[in-house]
Amino acid sequence: MRREQFLSLEGLGSPAPGASPVMDFCHRLKDRLNKNHVVLDYDMPPLPESQPEAAPPAPVPAVKAKAVVPANKDKAPADRASRNHNLQTLLNNFKLLLDYLAMLNENKSDMAATTEELLYGILYPDVKAAVTRGDFTSCKEHYDLHGAKEGRLYSLSSIVKKYSKTFNLVKDAILVEGAPGIDRSELGKFNIVPFYFAGGFDNGAMHGLESKSICVHLHLFYQDMLPILIQKLNNIPYPFTLFVSVPQDVNHDSVAQTLRKEIRLAKHVVVEPVPNKGRDIAPFIVQFGSRILDHDYVLHIHTKQSLHTAKLKNWGLEIFDLLLGDRSKVSQILMLLRDRAKIIYPEGQTIYFKDPTGWAGNHAVARDLLRRFTDIAIDEFPVVEFAEGTMAWARTSALAEYLSLPLTWDDFPPEPITSDGSIAHALERLPFILAYDSPGEYFKICKRDSIDDHRFYEEQQDYRQTIVHKNIKALAYYLPQFHPIPENDLWHGKGFTEWTKVKAATPLFAGHYQQHIPHPDIDYYLLDNPDILRQQAEMMQRAGMHGSIFYHYWFTGKLILEEPAQMLLDNTDINMPFCFCWANENWTRCWDGNESEILLEQKYSDEDAAKFINYLIPFFKDSRYIKIEDRPVLFIYRPSSIADAPRYQEIWKEQCQAAGLKAPYVVAVLTRGASSPTEYAMDAAVERVLHDWTNGNVAEMKELVHAYYPLKGSILNYDEVANYYMQQQPEFDFTYFRSIIPNFDNTARYGASAILTHQNSPVKFQAWFENLVQYSNTLPPDRQFVVVNAWNEWAEGAHLEPDTRFGYGFLNAIGRALSDLPYGCKALPQISVPPGIKIFLEIPKFIEQAMADDAFFKRKFLHNLGQATLWGHCTVQAKDSVAAALREVFPHCPVVTAENKEAADFVVQFRRPAFLAPDCLENMLRSALQFRNSIILSNCYDNTAELVSVEENGSVSTLSAYNNALALLPPSHNGNFKLCTQARVFVTGCTVTPEAALPEVTTVVRIHPGYSITCLRNALLSLLAMHSCVAKPLVAVQNFSQDMRRDVETLLASIFPAPQYYQIEYFDEPEISDLRTRMLNEGIRRAKTRYVGFLDFDDLLMNDAYSFLISEMQGTGKAVAFGRVFATNYYSETQELVVRNRTYEYGFSYEDFLTNNCLPLHSFLMDKSQIDFNAVQYFDDMIFLEDYFFLMQVLTQENAHWPSLQKNRYVGDYIHTLDRAQSLACADTDARSNILNSECFKRCTQRIEDLRAKITAG
Repeated sequence: MRREQFLSLEGLGSPAPGASPVMDFCHRLKDRLNKNHVVLDYDMPPLPESQPEAAPPAPVPAVKAKAVVPANKDKAPADRASRNHNLQTLLNNFKLLLDYLAMLNENKSDMAATTEELLYGILYPDVKAAVTRGDFTSCKEHYDLHGAKEGRLYSLSSIVKKYSKTFNLVKDAILVEGAPGIDRSELGKFNIVPFYFAGGFDNGAMHGLESKSICVHLHLFYQDMLPILIQKLNNIPYPFTLFVSVPQDVNHDSVAQTLRKEIRLAKHVVVEPVPNKGRDIAPFIVQFGSRILDHDYVLHIHTKQSLHTAKLKNWGLEIFDLLLGDRSKVSQILMLLRDRAKIIYPEGQTIYFKDPTGWAGNHAVARDLLRRFTDIAIDEFPVVEFAEGTMAWARTSALAEYLSLPLTWDDFPPEPITSDGSIAHALERLPFILAYDSPGEYFKICKRDSIDDHRFYEEQQDYRQTIVHKNIKALAYYLPQFHPIPENDLWHGKGFTEWTKVKAATPLFAGHYQQHIPHPDIDYYLLDNPDILRQQAEMMQRAGMHGSIFYHYWFTGKLILEEPAQMLLDNTDINMPFCFCWANENWTRCWDGNESEILLEQKYSDEDAAKFINYLIPFFKDSRYIKIEDRPVLFIYRPSSIADAPRYQEIWKEQCQAAGLKAPYVVAVLTRGASSPTEYAMDAAVERVLHDWTNGNVAEMKELVHAYYPLKGSILNYDEVANYYMQQQPEFDFTYFRSIIPNFDNTARYGASAILTHQNSPVKFQAWFENLVQYSNTLPPDRQFVVVNAWNEWAEGAHLEPDTRFGYGFLNAIGRALSDLPYGCKALPQISVPPGIKIFLEIPKFIEQAMADDAFFKRKFLHNLGQATLWGHCTVQAKDSVAAALREVFPHCPVVTAENKEAADFVVQFRRPAFLAPDCLENMLRSALQFRNSIILSNCYDNTAELVSVEENGSVSTLSAYNNALALLPPSHNGNFKLCTQARVFVTGCTVTPEAALPEVTTVVRIHPGYSITCLRNALLSLLAMHSCVAKPLVAVQNFSQDMRRDVETLLASIFPAPQYYQIEYFDEPEISDLRTRMLNEGIRRAKTRYVGFLDFDDLLMNDAYSFLISEMQGTGKAVAFGRVFATNYYSETQELVVRNRTYEYGFSYEDFLTNNCLPLHSFLMDKSQIDFNAVQYFDDMIFLEDYFFLMQVLTQENAHWPSLQKNRYVGDYIHTLDRAQSLACADTDARSNILNSECFKRCTQRIEDLRAKITAG
């Protein structure tokens, strides 16, 4: 940072005339840091003016975020904006200042002492006054005599640390109001900056690095990895010190000799034996920590080997490649450390599920370490980020506190240690926390997708047999710049293709989708053979696409990138209809078609027109060439650039007729000033989306994102762009083709000057495409074109070709739109399970231990697992201990013993103790066969209040997946998690209390002939999952036939391990159609346990409901305790809980209850020993409000624990089915109204009123 840049930071004003610049700036810093907490209030910035497509716009002054103190929040927005400063700029300036002070300190600059003297006087005016009076010769003298003892700050290092902490507290406290596009969870507390290596770099940018002191700590546990490490360490371009820790039984002198000989720039090699404790972390801190701090930068690595899984065997090598891949990569890392970064670490691996908090089983140990050695509260970091494997580059100043932890070898247990929860694992998670207040940023080196969000990922489907819009011809622009050519070698470097730029892109702001990485099916292909075109043609056909519009580059006879189209012409077997779009703009170094840095210029003449069309005539004669009225279609990208367009077309017509062809059907692309094809005597026009960047009709959002770099371009929200174009209703007197983009983002070409759309998805793309299909159906059948920009414009982020984030999502969206299929479909795939599939049951050690500790859980779990319908369809494998346990319960269980899961087709991973619906695993497998390479998750019901958000396509976020109870893992994972809503799983808890000592609860469940056996099954499974008690359903059955009775008995026997755990009571009276009141009252009287409750067959209870309610009763001696239940919307077809409402969170006393029933039937539990149920009166014809009538007779002010309602503790769900009729839980307003107005309901209501009056009267 230059000194003049430091002194002119925006937002802090200019130095006062004649004042010391540093002193004045320090005064202003102090004033700013003393400001109270602020809230950001965003005004939308002015919209950018029209700009040429794909060209970065000139910077547009924007109305930036305004700092608003809370006292002014009642002011009008304009008034607030006029009174305050730009806080975001101010925060950025603070960061620059702190980095500057840190630089002075680290470099021992001549200005450091002067700055310390000035800052001390500013921070402590009393000292400054004393110096002025002559009491002290300098501020330094005061500090030495008194200030240090008083805890005052003098050194730059202490000042930087204090104000860095202040800066971070202010930064973290900012609230963004009205700022779409910013997701605080997306940013995280650490504000990680994702980073991709550039393909090349400027050696001149490495100035200053030669003076830096670099060291490496290598923990060399596995000696066989030494050769690869030597190779990688030779990529460090500057001299460095190498600290190596080795096991005590290794000849460390021999290792040192080898390293000194083989590593060219290792100026100092120190190899020391260490105990086999604390893995790589203890040597890093205990053995070498103090010596590492004598350097500026450090790299910490070790011989990573994950021996517990074959899928991670190359993980360590992947990390080495990111941290030490080659000299270019290491140079870029060192430049980041010099300029911005405090820690640089490699992306994590994606093999296993990750705790979204990052803490896993290490929170308690980490908390104790922070309490023991720091003043940091772990609660400040509910989510932690860390370098997996602990390997990273860092400024040693950022790791100073970490490497200075006063740990000894005695703090670490000897190996082997647990796989999680040790002091080493906890320390692995602390560097980012302890470096939090240090200047600089955290950078994550990425190789895969920088955004771990694959909810919209899809494998390709085949829609050829389902297309209904058969006249719609979906065409996509095709860029042929995917093979090297001499011109690009000359202009852009040897081997340049479109991929060169794509591979160098890096995200510009939080949530920015970059890089775009091609799907493994296509990889970074080269258009140097026809097989690539064949593959592309097949992908297009599967999606229902018609063909391609090849960009054609012709410059007065000079051809560029013509080989792919020529290759298509030569290979007539490739089924790819095509036509051309003449990209008749200048070829420039920046690909913007403008007049600067022209490499190939367009020149127009009659001779050129004839030569141009004669080159194309062989293509026009190809049967695959797209035609309208038997005329070859030719798009013109810039019709306004052709000085005499009619003359050109006359010549084209003459030449074509001479060749036996009709005149070309010429389509004008409406861009660069063209507004009508008739101006140029052309036949039709095609829309060019974003050619004017919506002309200000879509709001700019550049100021609303968390930027990693100063943004000079423009950002529009993709959904808003789509809405803008979908709302247009074009009415022209000429043929007009509509167009669409899957995305637009030219970051790969323009970096921070890029213009782009943000937050695109196949969901909105499909809706937009469907809109264009409706329009195109109004055109004549031979010209119902929908034009997509583009098939493969990867450097502009506009590609239908599959990538690693969305897969084939955009291609499938076209197939669905042409087939009139909705985007989302959660219906169970109608796929039969083929024979021979091998499934491995992976039951973790903690569940096996739970079975050992809790015999009741084991009995239920194994019985439940044995009911799975999957047994009849697959070969089920399990390790020996699990197979043996299953055979204890089912002697003839067809489980196959297999210790190695790697050979299985799928792995069923139990992640929490839970009970499964019998068809759960089979349904998950059917989903897995439909969604290849997606991890399939169960529809998990537990005691958490928040429902998992499920996308229309059944996908859930990576973070949501972690807490799921059951997962079906494919051999390879594409990053997508699908939730199979028909795979019901009910999480339970375990206890060490013997079954005989557990309280027993009878739950009355009433069913009638119109019941749903699926809903009853789910209700019973929720009772099976009830922990810390023995929940026994009493199923009250009304007027069932013998077959229906058999179904219920079979169901109960399949869920509960023995008849002693359930009870069936039959109520038969054919002349009465509804016996609900009788079943309620008689059912409770027939219960044989002390505790009794209710559960309707279509409702659910959480697994801790009864343990909570029983504890409430036992703690108070009351006969009744209450919880709350959600009013939950539910789709019975997909078995999906979609919305939970706190509708019944009212009523907190007996008086409230008498006024209005606040107690849904399954929200309470009763102690039968304290209540005389035989005294309760009921009426068979009271088919509404029967529960309220019952409760009004049972509950009193004294016998119930009414304060339990104050806790608002939720214990279950009162289901409102959206696609099936119910009684008062009906979601249909009209049906509910009819019930409320019926004579029967009025009669029931009157009985309630009469009883209420009787109770009130005493």
